[in-house]
Amino acid sequence: MGISRMLEKNLATIIIPIYNGERYLPRFLDSLYKQTYNQLQIILVNDGSSDQTDAIIKRNQKRFEDKFFSFEY
Repeated sequence: MGISRMLEKNLATIIIPIYNGERYLPRFLDSLYKQTYNQLQIILVNDGSSDQTDAIIKRNQKRFEDKFFSFEY
């Protein structure tokens, strides 16, 4: 079994819908970042937020891309 197949086998995907989450998003992202299991595919879906949700996610995107298998926004 190749490395990519082994990674896929243990990969967990988390899909997170967000709407106007600026109040809770920093705390949520900090909690997510502290996870010790790094074979995660994180998918954040912004459902048209009118607050600072987009800016908060973009500010944190690089640190998540470096930690997890995949971070999509």
